[in-house]
Amino acid sequence: MAKAGIIYVLYAPKLGLYKIGKTTNLQQRLKDHRRRIPGGIELIHQIHSDDINTAEWWIQSVARHQAKYKNETEWYRLSPDALQKIMSYDRFDAADLAQLERDVCQRLWDTTYGKLT
Repeated sequence: MAKAGIIYVLYAPKLGLYKIGKTTNLQQRLKDHRRRIPGGIELIHQIHSDDINTAEWWIQSVARHQAKYKNETEWYRLSPDALQKIMSYDRFDAADLAQLERDVCQRLWDTTYGKLT
């Protein structure tokens, strides 16, 4: 079952890394991160979604595809292009996710079998 919430992007200046995560309580999540991250963090973007699990996966796929660095805890060294792409979203709902899935499937088909004319 889909759960509504927020996908957030944090920046840790001392680390030079971005964190992409999900939450249903942004203020509490920020408080948790601020306690654990040396040098502090900045909330640089948030994306509202009616399906945060799927939306987080898609947003992280952009980061994984274009990141210069990623560790196992969802921290990335993002390229300017990846950051710009992620920050172009302010809402990410089921219709957006369905369209992305269709686009990806079409690109896979075109790459594998060629475009249909």
